[in-house]
Amino acid sequence: MYQISLILCLFFFISCNQIESKKNEILAEVGKNIINLTDFSFNYSNFLEKNGLNDNLSFRNEFLDKEIDRLLILSLKDSIELNQFSSLFEKIQNIKNQKILNEYFKREVLNVYSPSDSILRDAFIRSKTDINARHLFSKSYEGANQLKAKLEKGNDFNKMAQAIFRDSVLANNGGDLGYFTFGDMDPAFEDAAFSLNDGEISNPIKTKYGYSIIQVLDRWIQPLISENEFQLRKDKLTSMLRNRNQKEIKKSFTESLKESLNILISDDLLDPLFINYDLILNDEEYEFKNNYHEINDLIKRMRSLSTYQREKIKTKNDLLEALKGTYVREKILSLAKKQDWYYNVKFQKNLQRIKDNKIIEYLVNNFFMHEGRTFQEKYIIVLEHVKKEVSIKINENLLRNLKL
Repeated sequence: MYQISLILCLFFFISCNQIESKKNEILAEVGKNIINLTDFSFNYSNFLEKNGLNDNLSFRNEFLDKEIDRLLILSLKDSIELNQFSSLFEKIQNIKNQKILNEYFKREVLNVYSPSDSILRDAFIRSKTDINARHLFSKSYEGANQLKAKLEKGNDFNKMAQAIFRDSVLANNGGDLGYFTFGDMDPAFEDAAFSLNDGEISNPIKTKYGYSIIQVLDRWIQPLISENEFQLRKDKLTSMLRNRNQKEIKKSFTESLKESLNILISDDLLDPLFINYDLILNDEEYEFKNNYHEINDLIKRMRSLSTYQREKIKTKNDLLEALKGTYVREKILSLAKKQDWYYNVKFQKNLQRIKDNKIIEYLVNNFFMHEGRTFQEKYIIVLEHVKKEVSIKINENLLRNLKL
C-alpha cells in the first residue's frame, strides 16, 4: 500500500512539473494567443543572424515587442469572413511555392552541380589573368548597334564615352573599367572580354544592366601556374562557378525536365486560348464549353501565371512555353515534397512566417481605409486600435534567462 501511494505521489509530482514546464514555456500571452519560447527563440535567432547582431536584453525586448505587434494584427483575421481571403490565400500559396522551388534548386540542383575538369581549368586560368577593358553602354540592343557602327566609321572611343556616361569617372577615362579577373564582372561581360584579342572590339553584349560594346586594352597572366595550386583551388572554383552560372544551370535543368515530361498541347486547344488571351485573364468567370475539362485546366494554368510571365507573352509559342512551364513547376514541387528538408521544422516555420507576413500586409491595407497613408502609418493606426481590445502578459524572467 505504501509503494502504491509513493508511485501515485511520484506520478502527481512529475505531472505537475510537466504542466509547470509547459506553462513556463509561454513567453507572452496576447489575448487568447500565445508566443512560446521555442518559436520566439527560432525567429529571434534568425533576426540576429540576418542583421549580423549579437544577442542582448535590449534586442530581446525590442524583438518581442514586434512579435506581439504581429500577433495583435494577425488576431484581426478572425473578424473577417473567409471568402474575403480567397484571392489572398492564392497569392500566399504562390509565394510559398516559389520559396519551395528556390530551395529545391539550391539544394538539389545547384549544390550537386559539378563542372567538368576542362571548365574548372579554364576558370583557373582566368583567375590567374587580369584584363584591362573599356566599354560603351546602351540600355537597348539598337542603341548598342548604333555605337558599334559609329566606331566602325572611325568615331573616337573616348569622345563617345564622354557623351554617353553620366558617371564622371567613366566619362573622363573613356569608359575604362581598369583591370578585372574571374568573378569580378557580369558573367556575359566577362566571357566576352576573355574571348577578345587585345585591341579587338566586340559586338553588343547583353548583360543584366543593358548592352555593352567592349574593347580589351591589355591583359596580364601570372607567370607561375602550377597543377598543385589548381587542385587546391578546385572546390573554391566549383563554388564560384555555381554562383556565377546559376541562371544557366537552372535553365538547363528545367529544359531537361520539360523534355522528359513530354508535354503536348494541341493547336485545337492553344489557338482559342491565344485568340481570347486578354478576355480569359480579365474575366474570372470566362470558360469554354467545348473540350471543357482540358481547356479549362489550361485556363487555370494561364491565370496562375505571374504578372511578369503574362507580360512576356507576345506570340502563341510564348503562351505554349509558359503553359509548359506550369507543368514543370508542378513536377518540381512534387519532387521537393519528397525531400527530407521539406519537412524540416525550420523550413516549415519559414513558410508559416511568409504566410503570416502576407496576411499582416493584407489586414493593414484593408481593415481600415486610410487613403494617402504609407504602410507604416496604417500599421501604427491598426495596431493602436487592436491594443485597446487585447490584454498582454509577458514572462520577463523567461525572456531574461533565455538561452539561444
